[in-house]
Formats: sequence, structure tokens, C-alpha cells
Amino acid sequence: MRADEAPDPADPRVHPAGAFTAPAGPAAPESTPTRVDADELIAEYDEERPGRRLSPGLDRVVVGLCFLTSLFVLWQVFLPLRRGNQYYLILFLAAVLPLVFVCYRGRRRPARDADQRDDPGVADWILAGLALLVALYPVLPLSGGFDAFLDRQGSLRPTDVVMGALLTLLILEA
Repeated sequence: MRADEAPDPADPRVHPAGAFTAPAGPAAPESTPTRVDADELIAEYDEERPGRRLSPGLDRVVVGLCFLTSLFVLWQVFLPLRRGNQYYLILFLAAVLPLVFVCYRGRRRPARDADQRDDPGVADWILAGLALLVALYPVLPLSGGFDAFLDRQGSLRPTDVVMGALLTLLILEA
């Protein structure tokens, strides 16, 4: 067999699983892998916007709200609400959409240093509050409640159209 026809030693077909072959020649010095922070790698290669580094108190509140939301989802799966799936989806959107504005930066705001806290600003809190109000609009008694909202499906009020347009814009911004 000629040298240029020699099998590739890295080819798994040449050495069956479990077989050990000693390396030819002197042993190469072991190179120590560079330790890279996982958050830095995610920030470098993630196509999505990186999340904020929240202060510890706000972080606990967000984690608690996420936990309660997950319990609510499990409750809906095993003991569905009597008002139906549409009512549940409204409540779920009202729980999750404000969290997006709290946990992620807006489009025009650059990221801060990795070591600094990046708590939401006034505009973020306003967007989160507006998202909560607009998402809960169909079930709030201000609009007549959920049943009245469903009864108006054929003839919407101007307020219904404005709230729907605002909700669409907030979802696109999120």
C-alpha cells in the first residue's frame, strides 16, 4: 500500500468502537482549552436581542412571575377554565407581554457593559404597563367584560379597534 493511499486514522471505520491505537510518534503537548464564559458566547452568536442583567430584587420578582405563569399554564392544561380557551389566551398574553418589555431592551437602546445592571427605564415600564392594560382590555369591566366583548364581535367600538391596533404595535415592538 502506498503512503498516499493510507487510511485516515480519524476515520471511525478504520478503528472499530472500543479499539485503542497508540499514537504514532512523540506525544503532542496538551493544549489547555481557553475558558470562555457561556454568556459571552451566547451574546456573540445569538441572533436575538440579549436579555437584561436585572438587579437582584427585580430578578426575583420576574422569576416569581414566570413561575406563577407556568403554574397557570399547567392549571389550564389539567383543569381548563370554564370561560374557554380564548379567555385563557388573553390572560396568558397579559402575563407574558409585559415581561418581555421588562426583560429585554428596546430596539434603539444599546447594550451596556456585561458587569453593569441593566434595569428597565421609564419608557420600558410605560410599555409594560400599556401592554398589560391593552392585553387585559377584553376582560376588564371597563369594556363591559369578556361576554360583552364577545357580543360586539360583529360591530366593534372605536375603542376596540384602537386597543387592537395598540396590541398589534406592542407585539411587533416586543
